Amino acid sequence: MLEHFYTIVKQWQEKNTLLRVSYSKKKVGQIVFSGRVLQVSENQQQLLIYNVDKKSVESIDVHAIDDMIPFEE
Repeated sequence: MLEHFYTIVKQWQEKNTLLRVSYSKKKVGQIVFSGRVLQVSENQQQLLIYNVDKKSVESIDVHAIDDMIPFEE
């Protein structure tokens, strides 16, 4: 299942697709932002995503991700 997820995420990275990212963080709750995938680390099961809203880079564990969907093009 994760292989399919990584395939899709890598396609988004190659196309520089703008995404709506939703993930859960302990003691904070759900975080939602607009971003683009910078790096995929299958070994560490993490994604580096550029947060367009805050102009920062987020390192997110793939298991913490609730939803990632591309904005309409």
